[in-house]
Amino acid sequence: HYNIICLTGFYTTLLRPQYTAYHMAKQFVISDENVLNDRGFRVMTSGIRLGRFSKNPICLFMHSRPSRWDLKSDSVLAIGTWENLKIENGQLIGTPVFDEGDEFAKRIMDKVEKGIYRMCSPGLEPITTSSDAQYLLPGQRYETVVDSELIEISIADIGSNPNSLALYRVDEKNELVCLSAENITLAV
Repeated sequence: HYNIICLTGFYTTLLRPQYTAYHMAKQFVISDENVLNDRGFRVMTSGIRLGRFSKNPICLFMHSRPSRWDLKSDSVLAIGTWENLKIENGQLIGTPVFDEGDEFAKRIMDKVEKGIYRMCSPGLEPITTSSDAQYLLPGQRYETVVDSELIEISIADIGSNPNSLALYRVDEKNELVCLSAENITLAV
């Protein structure tokens, strides 16, 4: 039993003949230690352990997974995997790979492509927390999660971390620009 907190993807998928994966061009900021989440605490990206996750980089929708004791034919299963995980400037960044052989996964993929779903959310198991001043940000109400284990990453409608958004290539240098509430502009 894990105490998994959901805040709000590095591994190449094994391709089987019946499995068609869609490799997205969009990357997501999965976690950003530079901001507080909406629950009033911070997660240090440098302390996120990726080892177990990299062996099975599962992509869920809204952190939903069936109980192993109650697996029904209509249960929502994994919608894909994550690849190209990297840490840059205090952010964990990755790219979802959707299972195109699954109708539900295709519907979620379509909504991501259209920009309807632009957030993701890591499912983390906290290992170490600290109230040491070096880890606190202004306005923080709870201890910082200094070390954690990444269990899964979900596409989410509303993530806890305000910077856990899709990244888009928008400038002439083909550089990534992070979307946030402060710098979103709509293309008409």
